[in-house]
This record gives sequence, C-alpha cells and structure tokens, in this order.
Amino acid sequence: MSSAASTTAPSTTKFAKTAPMVFDSEGDLRFEVGEGVRKIACTVCSRSVARASPVFKTMLFGGFAESKPSEGAWVVQLPEDDINAMSILFNIIHGHVHKVPKILPKTMAELAGPSSHCSDDDAVETDVLYLITTAADKYDLIHILRPWVKYWLDRIKGKKRWAKGVWENNWCSELIWAAWILGDLDLLHSQLNKVVLSAYFWCEIANPSRSALAPVANNLRFLDSFGQFIPLSKALSGANQILEILEVRDQIAVKRLDAIEALLRPINLLRTGPRSFLAQIGVTATEDATSDEIEVVVDEITRCLYAAELTPNELRQRGRCKGSAVDVRKKLDELLWGLN
Repeated sequence: MSSAASTTAPSTTKFAKTAPMVFDSEGDLRFEVGEGVRKIACTVCSRSVARASPVFKTMLFGGFAESKPSEGAWVVQLPEDDINAMSILFNIIHGHVHKVPKILPKTMAELAGPSSHCSDDDAVETDVLYLITTAADKYDLIHILRPWVKYWLDRIKGKKRWAKGVWENNWCSELIWAAWILGDLDLLHSQLNKVVLSAYFWCEIANPSRSALAPVANNLRFLDSFGQFIPLSKALSGANQILEILEVRDQIAVKRLDAIEALLRPINLLRTGPRSFLAQIGVTATEDATSDEIEVVVDEITRCLYAAELTPNELRQRGRCKGSAVDVRKKLDELLWGLN
C-alpha cells in the first residue's frame, strides 16, 4: 500500500493471458495500459474519451505523437497507468455504468487485471481507490466519479482494517490521496491527525524549542501503513509523496509538539498542584491528608515517571520526548493503571 509496497510487483501469473478489453465494439483507438506482462489492450472510442477528458483531447487531437496516424492501427501506450483504474474510467466514459462497482475489489482475485501497486488482499480495496482517484486526477476525470464516490469512501471509512500487519489506526498514504482528490475533508483531517500521532524522534536534537522547527522536522520519522519508518527530512516516493504535495512537514512537527504538550499538561501539576493532579488521575486525597503523605505519593509517581522514561526534563520540554504522541499516551496509561 505504501511506496515500499510498490517496489515489489505482485505475481502476474493469474493475469498472464488476460484478454483485450473492448469498451466500444466500433472503437477506433487501442490504448495499451501497463507494460510488460501487465500490458492490457483496451479498444475505445477516441471521441468519447476526448469529450470526457481535456487531457486525452489534447493528447489525441492536439498534434502530438499520440495523434491518429495517417495509416495503420491507432495505438497509444499508457505504460504508467493501471488497468484496474483505467477499466473503471473507460466503462464510465462509454456509458457502461452497470459495470462500475459500488464495492471495489476486496481481494487480489477480484482485480480486473494485473497491478504493480496492489500486492496484499487486506489492502486491495484502498489501493484500487487510490489508483482510480490518481488516474482520474491525471486525466481530469474526477467529475465522472461523483455517483460512486460516496459508496467507495463510506465503505472504506467504516471498514476495520488490518493492513500488512499494522493496526488500523495507522495512517494510510493512499487514503490521504483519495481524500484530498475527492474533497473529503473529514477523512483527510483524520488521516493527517494519525500522521501527527505517529511521528517520533529518530535521534536527539540540539535545540528542542518550538522555534527550532527545521531541526525538529529533520529528525522526525513516521510509521506508515506498510509498517515502514519514513524519515520526513528525505524526499518521499510513491503514494507517500502526498505529504510533500500538501506541504505539511513543518505543520506536522508543530502539531506533534502540541499533542505531547496536551498529554503532559496534567503531569506538570505533580509538583505545582499535587492535589489537583491526584484528582485528575482518580486518586482522592482526603482533606486531612498531610503534606508528608501526599509527598510519599508524589515521590512514587515520580519514580514511575522515570521508569517510563518520562523524566522531569521531558516534562518541562515537550520537544525532548523522543517517542511519538501515541508512545507517550501508552506510557501514561500504563503508569496510571499501575497507580490505580
């Protein structure tokens, strides 16, 4: 599902002899989608394709190399495209709406043809949505997807996902692409929040203050939907490029600090207002409790904080926390569970 997934092409044995696809029996143009053993011939009507897509119109009728030859068959190569996306777009363009699924393929066996991106049954539905939306964006065809978008997004958003051994709450670059292209702001914000919560320090930084956002961003890494740790400071590839396109690097660094600060804020009451802190974690200190008794509890909590690697220095400087916000939350939950 991530860029790492796309570097290893899945087996194409099942699709080695996939038949050509005919979207118009009287079509005058043959697109060859994909490359190598994944190449599939698609017969289409050039005028129908051009009317739907200004990109195809320019490509086919703008005097470029893809224009109709003076003699011989009209064949245009689309090596970078995926047949599982293009077949859906071509069906819509040619009026075969009954062939457009409300539920996208859920397993590799349900794919229309071989894919260089899909490689895992658990991730196929999200991967195909990504392929459809990026192809539609490439050829300026987003508008033709509108009747099916709600069905596709509602199903994926409500699905319990376990993708490539990573729990469903991790972010998914393919979903961020789809949400951005299709204008689903709720899904986009939800996914970007998960990016923020997954960000952690790869190494110590010299100046962890909020003003040093560049060093902070340069030392951040993320756990992506493939289970790969991605350095934010390097150029991202594959579907993960969406984070660069959205220009959210520095914002992610700031929001990560905000999330950690919110988690640690109650802990900072430990010394300045121990009774308030105890009340927030569900420990009731009676009115007649002496300062010495409260001090004993505070010392025990402090010891537990050190054991959880949440030192006073980290509590004072949120940027010193090397883990992600999720890691900090887990440590605090374990700490409070032990106290109760």
